[in-house]
Parts: sequence; structure tokens; C-alpha cells
Amino acid sequence: MKKKVMILLLYVSTLAAVFSTKAYAQDADTDIDYEGVIDYREDIASAEITEGNAHGEESVTVSDNVIYDKADQMYYYELTGGEIGMNVPSGAITTEPVKLSYTKGLSPAIYCDGNKVESVTDDTLTESGRYTVLFDALGKETVDFTIAPEVTSLTYGFTVPDGFKIFSAIYDGTELSSASYVDMTKEGKYSIIYGSEDAGTRHSFTVTVDHTPPELLLEAVVDGYADGPVDISDKPEDASITILLNDSEIAYTKELTRSGTYKITLEDPAGNKSTYQFVIRIYFNFNSWAFLGILALVIVVILAYLIYSKKTLRVR
Repeated sequence: MKKKVMILLLYVSTLAAVFSTKAYAQDADTDIDYEGVIDYREDIASAEITEGNAHGEESVTVSDNVIYDKADQMYYYELTGGEIGMNVPSGAITTEPVKLSYTKGLSPAIYCDGNKVESVTDDTLTESGRYTVLFDALGKETVDFTIAPEVTSLTYGFTVPDGFKIFSAIYDGTELSSASYVDMTKEGKYSIIYGSEDAGTRHSFTVTVDHTPPELLLEAVVDGYADGPVDISDKPEDASITILLNDSEIAYTKELTRSGTYKITLEDPAGNKSTYQFVIRIYFNFNSWAFLGILALVIVVILAYLIYSKKTLRVR
């Protein structure tokens, strides 16, 4: 009898263990398949993606120390003590304004073509030029970009920033084969599309490259000197001109007639410049000869008067 009871107890305990194991397995499966607002696995995944990133779930790491925030469509670069955000990546060429955003307390120095920008309206840069934003005196932490006019001399090539690729590059209607660099030394029209596959961004710019400076013939100038008027009427219509005579600016005229040292600077819409320096020596023109003729006539009249006066005195 005792043996039957022992067997019965062993059977019951075995059944209980089996049902307990199945119940645990079902609970575990339920946890794994559960999809709800709170999911510890999703939280871990987000933490891995945005580790060290305060821009939230819509941000993507583009390259080392560079994050793209899809919410505000800005690229953020990590710096000592903060970060800077831009609507274009560092190293970009664009024909559009560039918007900046940086951590409060940072005091960047902004330079355009080597000249410090003293004021920025609404943290947006609009003037054409090569920009560098400097965050420390040694220049170790900088971002740079170029705002180019539609016709430009500002670039001789485009290197795509790290983490980006060139999707399309067209030169005067011909497709160029390039993934990271476009040679722009040849004059002509370039249309380039580039972006980040990870961030899903696309940027484009179209510019006409012009590296030829404006010219003046200055036929009257020989070896830096002119012995008469200098014709500058062949100035290109679209070029601006600055004329200095003996270091003082004078208004543009088609012919320069005054003697002295001249410095003429031309600049075309693409930003190409040319400078000419020469001297117009003292010379005799019609006015000079007329003045000399009048002066000579006055001298003759004075001499005649003196002679006449002397003869009159003798007769007396």
C-alpha cells in the first residue's frame, strides 16, 4: 500500500513540474512577442543609437563627431564645451544662406575671405565668400564652407565631406564620374548633387565657374609710363572699377588726362580681380599749347610796352 502511495505522489509531482515548465515557457514567449508602449528592448536599442547624443530619436550619426538632426534639419559638430549646428555640412559649397546654431557660452570668430565678420543677422550668413568659423585661438576646432554666387571664381574643386558621397556631377551637360571629388578648374557650368545615405539628406548647387580676370588694353602705356592721355573706355561693362590718382580715389572717365601715378582695380561679378599701375608724365596737349601761346603773347605785349615806354622817355 505504501509503495502505491509513493508511486502516486511521484506521478503527481512529475505532472506539476511539467505544467509549471509549460507555464513559464508561455510567459517567456509572451514577453518576447509583446509589442506595447513600453518595450525594454527598444529602449536599449535607442540608447545604443543615440549614445552621447542629446538630439533624440530623429538624429543620425553621419561621421565621427557629426550628428544630423532630422527634426530641425541641422548638422551638429561636437566641440570642446559644446557644439555647433549648421544647415549644411562643414566643407560644403552652397549658393544658399547658411544658418548657424551653437551652444550658449561659445564665442566663435567668423571669417569671410580672411576678414572677420563683425555682425551676423539672425545667425544667418548670406554674403558670398569662403567662410571659416573658429572656436579656439589655435584654430584646432573649426568648420568651413563656401557661399558661392551663381557665377564664381571661389572654387577650383569640390571634395565631399566625410560621411557623404556625390550622387551626380554634371559639367556643361556631360556626366562626370566621381564619388568624392570634382575638379572644377575648367571654366563652365557645374551641377552637383551630394548627400549622406545614412541621414537620407541631399544637397545640390549649380555654379558657372569663371577664372578669367577682366582686362584693359592701356595701349598708351609703355613700360609703366604714358606720355599722353590713357584710354580706358574698353572697361568690361559688368566689371566694377576703382581708380586712384596719387593715392586718392577719382571718378571713372573714359580717358585719363591728368599727370600722376595711377592704380586701377577691376573686379567682375565672379570675383576675379586685375590691377594696373602706371604713371602719366607731364605732357603738352592742346590746352597746354594754348596756355603757352597766351603766355607768350602776354610776354610780347609786356616787352613791346616796355620798349615803347623807353623810347617815349628818350624823346622827352
